[in-house]
Amino acid sequence: LHSKGIIHRDLKPQNILLSYAGGRKSNPNNIRIKIADFGFARYLQNNMMAATLCGSPMYMAPEVIMSQHYDAKADLWSIGTIIYQCLTGKAPF
Repeated sequence: LHSKGIIHRDLKPQNILLSYAGGRKSNPNNIRIKIADFGFARYLQNNMMAATLCGSPMYMAPEVIMSQHYDAKADLWSIGTIIYQCLTGKAPF
């Protein structure tokens, strides 16, 4: 997405879909990951920044919460919070 200039802006566990591409379900190579719900997604040209407050608060990057300009790195923050929650079973904050 980011290589195409698109930021999702609402990455959270409910928007990450897992499926199996066939074969044995115990084989991690058969897992397919898809991203859903592009309602807040936005196309950013070149070095543009977004400023709209949107998304799910538990997964928002600090710059989004503080109404500062942000880019695709805000999605990376969201992915980090999702990974933390998967590994620990708790929300990061």
